[in-house]
Amino acid sequence: MPAPTRPRRPRVTRAATVTGSEWLTRDLVRVHLAGPDLATIEPLAHTDSYVKLLFAPRGAGYAWPFDPERIQQQLPREQ
Repeated sequence: MPAPTRPRRPRVTRAATVTGSEWLTRDLVRVHLAGPDLATIEPLAHTDSYVKLLFAPRGAGYAWPFDPERIQQQLPREQ
């Protein structure tokens, strides 16, 4: 019998401005963000937690604000 799956929490979108970035390794970039929406993020219990950043691809036919679920359902993966 397969393990039960937890229901997926709804994705909450927030706006932020990239204020800087730094390459830590060849494959890892630290991105510095600022903006009032970031204050709504609850403190996390674990130090190894992360947030997911979504950037519209260059030339995409949509811009912020966008609904990631709607984009995923309606457009090809490369957009």
